[in-house]
Amino acid sequence: ISTALLTIASVIAVAALVHTVYPSIMSMSSSFLTATSTVSDRIETDLKIIYVVNQSINLTNVWVKNIGKNSIGYSAIEMSDVFFGPEGNFERIPYDNSIPLPNNRWNYTIENNNDNNYKWDPLETLKITIRKDNIYATSPRDYYLKIVLYNGVWDEDHFSI
Repeated sequence: ISTALLTIASVIAVAALVHTVYPSIMSMSSSFLTATSTVSDRIETDLKIIYVVNQSINLTNVWVKNIGKNSIGYSAIEMSDVFFGPEGNFERIPYDNSIPLPNNRWNYTIENNNDNNYKWDPLETLKITIRKDNIYATSPRDYYLKIVLYNGVWDEDHFSI
């Protein structure tokens, strides 16, 4: 009888331990998978600012190449942060798809989107237009541009006009 009681007590203790530890293990596993997915997304995403030009006293055009492995959807592009302005006095410029483009806003087109799949695919070029009134009123001057994608991957450029 005592052996049977010890066996039953052992089974109950093991069941209680499994019931307590299993959710923690599953939670850690889920966290690990999320972290792995996030790191993988960042590793496979990359961009390169390839050219910046002032189109007028108010408009700047920026061409950015997707040099990563990931395609980036339009909504993710629109969540990107664009920082722009004179060196030491730049600011975050919000996205806006209005036409005409309001002051202190940016929008974009994909220059070579041959498949029209609503994504910025690898090797495609994004043309960003930034409107900032009188940004080039005092030239020559040094400017700063930084583009930060939805997942924190970024590129920056310093240029003079």
